[in-house]
Amino acid sequence: MSEIVHSNGEDELLGLKRYDALQRLVIGVLDNVKNNNEMMAAIGNLGWNEEGNAME
Repeated sequence: MSEIVHSNGEDELLGLKRYDALQRLVIGVLDNVKNNNEMMAAIGNLGWNEEGNAME
């Protein structure tokens, strides 16, 4: 990924060809982080993160 982002002039065309895939990868990672944070907050609000209270 770093080679694409920090490419020299010769690799500019290659970087442009791969831009969509790279953008999707980065957005996917950020979405996963956001979803994980939201799920952890929901688990905490439900009290499922406390030991012994998982099914109360």
